[in-house]
Amino acid sequence: MKPLLQLAIALIIAPTFVRGAGENANEFRDICVLNKLLTTKIPNPEIGEGQATNKKPVSTNVAEVMSEVLQLNLTVVEAAKEKVLQDKTEYADMSKIKGKNEIEGYFEKIDNDELAALRKAYAKGRKGEGADDAFMKKFALPLKENIRQKFRPVLAALTLRARSIKQKITDAEHRIGQSRKNVRQALLQALYGPTYQTVIWPTDTDPDQEVKPFNPEKPFPWEGASREATCKAASATDKTAGAALAADLVCLCSGGNSGDADKARHCTQTDTATVAEVDSTTPATKARTNYIALEKACDTVADSQNLALSPAALAEAVATVLGKLGANCVTLANGPDQTSLAQTRKNYLGIYVVDTSAAACDAAHATPKGTAGKGVCVDYTEQLKTGKGIPWVTQVRKAAAGLQEIASEFSQVNALLAQLQSTPQQMEAILLMGLSSVTHQPSADTTASSGPAVTQQNKCKNPPNKTKEGCAATGCDFDFDSEKKECKPKEEEEKTNTAARTGAAGASNTEAKRCSDKKSEGDCKSPDCKLEGETCKNSSILVNKRFALIATVFVSLVVFYHSRDFC
Repeated sequence: MKPLLQLAIALIIAPTFVRGAGENANEFRDICVLNKLLTTKIPNPEIGEGQATNKKPVSTNVAEVMSEVLQLNLTVVEAAKEKVLQDKTEYADMSKIKGKNEIEGYFEKIDNDELAALRKAYAKGRKGEGADDAFMKKFALPLKENIRQKFRPVLAALTLRARSIKQKITDAEHRIGQSRKNVRQALLQALYGPTYQTVIWPTDTDPDQEVKPFNPEKPFPWEGASREATCKAASATDKTAGAALAADLVCLCSGGNSGDADKARHCTQTDTATVAEVDSTTPATKARTNYIALEKACDTVADSQNLALSPAALAEAVATVLGKLGANCVTLANGPDQTSLAQTRKNYLGIYVVDTSAAACDAAHATPKGTAGKGVCVDYTEQLKTGKGIPWVTQVRKAAAGLQEIASEFSQVNALLAQLQSTPQQMEAILLMGLSSVTHQPSADTTASSGPAVTQQNKCKNPPNKTKEGCAATGCDFDFDSEKKECKPKEEEEKTNTAARTGAAGASNTEAKRCSDKKSEGDCKSPDCKLEGETCKNSSILVNKRFALIATVFVSLVVFYHSRDFC
């Protein structure tokens, strides 16, 4: 072979023999991202999610709406219950109320804090300390008892409906809370394996807290007399490759021989402090020390990713890690043969060497990245032989499903909250329409019209002298037909008083007749007249009747709707 050709071949082949630091940097970054997701807080959905401001817990929204509902319902409270709210001496707390049948029904299933809230809401609709002047003016408070009676059944039904919705929201929130705990448990098991409860900090199970760095006083989830006994185990157990992501991170970034110059930098460009080879001397202790150091190095990598825990984020992180299985391959000068290209290499995460001998995740060598049959990797072969696959992957997917359940539950909470928030609006509409109907309903005011008649009758009934002359002196006629010979009102005045007493009805009839007398379309053009079919009618009377009808139908529809459970 010519010298120049030999030199060219040597230059081509040489790079496959020389491996430097950070050969597992890509896999390290991917596992760091997943490690960060596994240790972050579990999201607790809030109303207004995605907004920069105005986010509120569900419980806060519910409390605000229920406060409005109670305040509106208390505008029609019964007298006996009203006394309880007013008298803080006789009814100081719930112990003074329970057992008294005449009042207990309104206050059942509430505690002293809720009683205080009721009293505060009640005070807003009454003059004195705590009064809400705008609220009182809006609904003309306090209402008279006869008016309260008209509204009480409908407002009570809406209040019961609101309490029912509130309970459904509370139940859904409890399920969300339990799902968040389940998600945290699944993520902890993915991180530390099935014995995670023996190694975690007490606060690690709290979904509102981030998982703390590994406790250096606890045993690390590592099994085997050396790195190789764990990272390429002959059988799948609870503390071998794939059982815990934390252990796999150690396998990926730790050498197995003290002579390995890169034993502390297989995943980074420079040595990671305190990372050492994991050999047969106290391997579990060394693995724990390495993980604590690698976890800290992970923070620098993962923090730049702007991560947020979600089903999609978990799915993407898992897919990214698994997508690199078998990809980090090094070939030596002799090139691979069928023996070295065994199918199991597709189960390796991290760098491995292919030559004429079978590839393996064996780092117990001074140059594991340049020696045939060696490699700094994790071998998932035994785990993938089982029907369950890689355990930490299973747990991450379980957590993702739990996050999806939380999102689904919160969707229902949003729908229920929308129903709850509409309740005060319905109560206000009923009160305002009803009060308008009561205020504007035509009524015969006989007080003014009957006044003159009563005065005249009394004057004629008791004159100073019951004679013809005495009656005339008081402006009355003498009743010759009466056996008692009494005075009586003059005939013209009686007619006038009778007309006054029937003034409201008479005026109404006159108004109606004023339009009905018009026979042609051309005549039926008065501002108060409207042609309906062939009849000219007084439109002002029609408006009043229709308004009352609309109010009645509206109230009926509200009662009908809220008498059924549409959730």
